[in-house]
Amino acid sequence: MSATASTTAMPPPLPTANESIVKTILNIAWMSIGLGILIEIMLLALAAAGGTFKSVPPFIADTVQKVTWAVVVCVGLGFGKLAAAMRPQLTGVLGLLSAPLGFSLARAAHKAAEKTLGLAGDVAAGGPSPLTIGLIKAVEYAILGFILGWLIKKSWAGAWSFIAAGLGVGVIMGGFIVMLLDFYHPKGLNGVPFFTRMINEVLFPVGCSLVLYASESLGKRLRG
Repeated sequence: MSATASTTAMPPPLPTANESIVKTILNIAWMSIGLGILIEIMLLALAAAGGTFKSVPPFIADTVQKVTWAVVVCVGLGFGKLAAAMRPQLTGVLGLLSAPLGFSLARAAHKAAEKTLGLAGDVAAGGPSPLTIGLIKAVEYAILGFILGWLIKKSWAGAWSFIAAGLGVGVIMGGFIVMLLDFYHPKGLNGVPFFTRMINEVLFPVGCSLVLYASESLGKRLRG
């Protein structure tokens, strides 16, 4: 009787290191998908409020682009987060590598979605090259990754620390990208286009930072 009781009272086995890594990456992936969809919903509401909403298909293509970008970049930073136990710099390296990769894949996914939905796509009237934007984003997410890798190792760092890190990097680097786009645009970015770009460039770093914080908190609860 006592043997049965002691057997039923045994706690469940702790997950192995590989299982923990897989669960962490999966958590980051599904939260990144939610991030991309959430930001596209915000942009849809902005377009509706500003009177620039025309049809749903372009927003479906944009959602594919944003989800692809969010998953690739946030998962890349997630691998860096796992490696940050050894060196915080590794999170920065993963950010440096994942940002241009995510940017390229997101553009390709957007074009594929446009083709599938029968959309003509926007013809760019000048502007910074995709290579230029990709390089800026590489630097941006390398900086963000290094900061997040450092924060993850600090016991005092809470959600607001991660929000501040994402917001600071987003405002500086994302603001620089918006400034470039505004400079090259024939009429400048005004109204809804300006706020659309700002939401894209500022909220994504904040969202990715919160995704990494949430995955770390969730992982600690599962381990505890």
